[in-house]
Amino acid sequence: MNRILSFAVACMIAAGLSSCGMHSLRIQVVKPAEITIPQHIQKVAIANRSFPSKKQKVENILEGIITGEGIGMDREGSEECVAGLVEILRDYPRYTAVNAGVELEGTGREAFPPVLDWEEVKRLCQANGADGLLLLEVFDSDASVDISLQDEKYKDKEGVEHVRTVTVANTDVKVTTGWRFYDASSMQIVDEFKAIGTKSWSAKGIDEKDARHRLPSRRETVKSCGYIAGNIYAARISPVNLWVTRSYYVRKHPGLKAGATYANAQNWDAAATEWKKVLIDGDNKQKGRAAYNLAVASEVKGNLENALSWAQKAAGEYGNGNANAYISILKQRMYDQQRLKEQTGGNQ
Repeated sequence: MNRILSFAVACMIAAGLSSCGMHSLRIQVVKPAEITIPQHIQKVAIANRSFPSKKQKVENILEGIITGEGIGMDREGSEECVAGLVEILRDYPRYTAVNAGVELEGTGREAFPPVLDWEEVKRLCQANGADGLLLLEVFDSDASVDISLQDEKYKDKEGVEHVRTVTVANTDVKVTTGWRFYDASSMQIVDEFKAIGTKSWSAKGIDEKDARHRLPSRRETVKSCGYIAGNIYAARISPVNLWVTRSYYVRKHPGLKAGATYANAQNWDAAATEWKKVLIDGDNKQKGRAAYNLAVASEVKGNLENALSWAQKAAGEYGNGNANAYISILKQRMYDQQRLKEQTGGNQ
């Protein structure tokens, strides 16, 4: 299931649950990496190779003076990008991430530099006891600002409503990053990818100058987008921990309510016992809700096969509408778990 479909299914569930008398909880799940990196790469040395050469640095300074962009802004942004990558990598035990302790020259532009010499790759890996070398080789930022007028209502001290025109400044910032992942032993590039971090900011003012002044500095926006891009690339090569929302029924039968009380206290075994009672004396709709709740309880306890079985029972035998969307989510989770086993050698 792709991300758009997953989001659509989540929205369907949220829309259906809001009016059904349900409680929500958050559980942590692991999303597999977008690509599978060879298992022998366990320790990774990380370095920034997006710094411009001396000649390019002079050109960048001149360009910054002409355009008004902050000098050294992209350098700080690239450092924040690496920090965003490392934070995610260290949150899940797929790799041991270490700072290679070097600064390498690149193009300072949006184009990838030539592949780093393999002798240098081996040297850096040996110096850090690493199996692979991960380099940020591209970092380039771009921003635009749009100005518009907007009428807004406000009340004076006497409570009388008025309309005034304010100036709105919107800035869209994009950071383009390029990464290369070098496998020292096979002398292969296991990944080459551009990750883009984007974010928008908005501010209001009495005029254009005031509105622009209220926007965050370009330097801070570039750092923020750089951090986002680092997070994005980390999720490409490493499993990541995510928090997701699940909901369960609490109304229309005493057993549903009693089970919910236990579920709220994280006593899922006792909750399941109460919900199974509903399957004995509840009407068809109540049984569907109980089966749905039992699916949630099974997922929370880590038994996805059992969760899927209960969700299918809720949908197939009792016609619970929310269960159909939940079945899709559970199947995706089971697929993700299989991919995780492949990516981690079964060590999840």
